[in-house]
This record gives sequence, C-alpha cells and structure tokens, in this order.
Amino acid sequence: ARGHTIRVIARGSPAMDRVHPSVELHPVASRAIAYIAVRKALMLRKLIAVVRARRPQLIYSRGFGDLFEGLAARDLGLPLVLEINGHAIGEREAMRGARFPEPWRAIAIRAARRGFHLASAVVCVTATLRDQVIREFGVSSSKVRVVPNGVDTEIFRPIDPSEALGRLSLPMRPRILFVGTLAPWQGVDFLLEAFTKVSAQIPGATLVILGTGPEETSLRAQCSELGLEDRVVFRGLVPHAVVPFYISAAD
Repeated sequence: ARGHTIRVIARGSPAMDRVHPSVELHPVASRAIAYIAVRKALMLRKLIAVVRARRPQLIYSRGFGDLFEGLAARDLGLPLVLEINGHAIGEREAMRGARFPEPWRAIAIRAARRGFHLASAVVCVTATLRDQVIREFGVSSSKVRVVPNGVDTEIFRPIDPSEALGRLSLPMRPRILFVGTLAPWQGVDFLLEAFTKVSAQIPGATLVILGTGPEETSLRAQCSELGLEDRVVFRGLVPHAVVPFYISAAD
C-alpha cells in the first residue's frame, strides 16, 4: 500500500484470495517438504535465487531465530529482520509432542542464539515474547521491537448477526467460536473439556471450530470420547473473507 514491492517465499500453495495483487509469490513445493532438512534446503535455495535475481533491500522472515537464514542473509549482504510469533524452542517441541533430547536441545538453543545475533532486528508480536528472546537467547534489547498482529479492518468489521447468519448454515444459538490453527499451543483440547460443562448447563449450545492443523485428528477423537459429536462443528478452512461472518454470528 505504501509503494514497496514485496516478494513472498512460502512453502505449499498460499491462499491466493489473501494476497495483494502487487505481491510476487514464489511457492516452494515438494513431496519431500514434510522433512525439515529438505524444507530448509529448498527454502534457502529459493531465497538465494530470488535475492540474486531481484536484489531486495532486506529479508523479513517469520522464523525462530533461524541460524541458516541468518548465515544466508550475511553472505548475501542483506539485513535480516526476524519476526517471532512463538517460543523459539518450545513451539517446535509442542509440534513434536515432546522435549528435544538434551544434547539436541542445547544445540537448538545455541543455533537460535546465533541466528538472533546475525539478525539486524527482531520483531516480536507480544511483550512476553520480547522478554523471552532477551532473557533466554541473549538478544540485545536495542534490536527488539514489539509490533502486535494487525487486522484488515476493511474485511474484519462488525456485521449484523442476522445478516451473518443469513450467509452461513449454523446450528441454533448460542454459538461459541474458535478460529485458528489446530496446534498444541492453542489449547483447543481445554476448550473441549470446558465445553462439556457448558453444554451440560445449556443443552442447545454449539461449538464451531474453524481451521485445521496437526491436532485436528486428536481433537475429533476427543469430541467422540466426550460425547460431543452432535454439538461440535468442525468447518475446516474457510475463505478468509467469510471468517468475519462467523465471528459476527457467534455469541
């Protein structure tokens, strides 16, 4: 919007309805991309190719203080800005469902420290994350800034609930809504446990879950174990522009 040119390197197939027309996409796709070593190699190869062809002014990465991106940025002679939206080690451990073995955890921490050191600036989405990277990874406070997650207010705006319900096929009121990635740190399993108490007191209550992720299978199984199948609605991924209607229709 301010006239800058943005080139995005992303794995998989980014949702085209969420991309500004002036953004140039460089998707990274491979059957082997599920393996982290392969994913890193493919992403770095694409990064180097785009930088050499387009000569950008900086690299902005949504990572965890990644050492390899830091080394690549240094060798390419470009400043690296790291966005931190999760704990550099804890989030990866949550994804695998267990702590790293101690020798590997120590290596991961050292790699993250080095990655943070190579970055020109670190952007954290919360003050808590800022404090963590300073305390746990030795990042200088002078290079850390807090920039909260933004929202597109042209899309996400108050909508009359009756209008919102007219666009959707939802069960009776009241409706509780979750929107997000079904990942371990989101705590949707606790939400399901709490909802058993809500539904016992309010039999007509419905829980609507938007999104998908690594926890979806276990959350569906938890619904069955709790006897909530007829009161929890999994809608999966929905178009970005439709999400505000779900929000406005929720109680």
